Amino acid sequence: MEMRRFLQQFALFALACGLLYPLVVVAFSIILPLPYVKNVKHPLGGNGHMFTRLLELKGHGPVDVLFLGSSHTYRGFDPRIWEQRGYSSFNLGSSSQSPVQTELLAKECLDELQPKLVVYEVYGVLGNLDGVESALDLIANRKVDLASLKMVLRVRNMLAFNSMIHGATRQLLGVDRNFNELPSIPPDLYIPGGYVEHEETAADTSTTPRTTGGGPKSFQWTAFQRTLALLKEHSVPVVLVEAPTTRNFHRELHATPSEVDQWLRAQPNFLDMNGVAGLADSTHFYDRHHLRQQGVALFNNALIDSLASRNMLPSPR
Repeated sequence: MEMRRFLQQFALFALACGLLYPLVVVAFSIILPLPYVKNVKHPLGGNGHMFTRLLELKGHGPVDVLFLGSSHTYRGFDPRIWEQRGYSSFNLGSSSQSPVQTELLAKECLDELQPKLVVYEVYGVLGNLDGVESALDLIANRKVDLASLKMVLRVRNMLAFNSMIHGATRQLLGVDRNFNELPSIPPDLYIPGGYVEHEETAADTSTTPRTTGGGPKSFQWTAFQRTLALLKEHSVPVVLVEAPTTRNFHRELHATPSEVDQWLRAQPNFLDMNGVAGLADSTHFYDRHHLRQQGVALFNNALIDSLASRNMLPSPR
């Protein structure tokens, strides 16, 4: 009898804690400035112009090519160059976008954009990421909904969970309703179509030792496979592209090929663009894995030529 009473009391306590916890998170994030609340982050209009990109996505209409992936995507695939070559496109990259976020964004945009081809930028270490940084980016700059909750439950990180509660509260109260993101936040300039042009005067292409071996996190690998299945279900062909990095960084990144590397290189629709576009480390990169605008132009044109030579490009609309 006592054990039964204890279990009932414990259940009530757990329920009370579950109900009070969101209120505590919200209260602390309102009372204290966010920089002082270590368990909540809200990068509204943060690095990468995700707010503007998602705003432009609404009602955008069909495109020939859709780009998905990390900062190599939104800083590397320039819709203006593809337009010059006869292809409409939209860039849906985001900072440190891991497969869990790619899946969410792909589900959200396929019916709107109806792409004829998806260029999915794949970066070997992304399968090993926890997905928190990109989760915070989407929570702050996108509506908080059931898809956000599913993403956070898959990431399983308290910072992401707390930030989702905070973001949902701001959304409910309309705190960010009048927010406008400037297109130019030096050294970045947002270009319609989802691209961010970066004008960096200084360059740091040095590399530091790191390891990328081992398998991907299981939930990331599963999300990656679900995204490929989703694209197949929509009859959208996909090209997996490894964007160029500096020579030393590329050599170090693949010194010990990971399971992801090995799987990717066995795929007929995989393209490694390193060493293809005639890029020079000191001239065309502003850091070890992001291109200057001149390098972006060389890379994009080389990729279009490579896809054309393999008959992998769609017929322009």
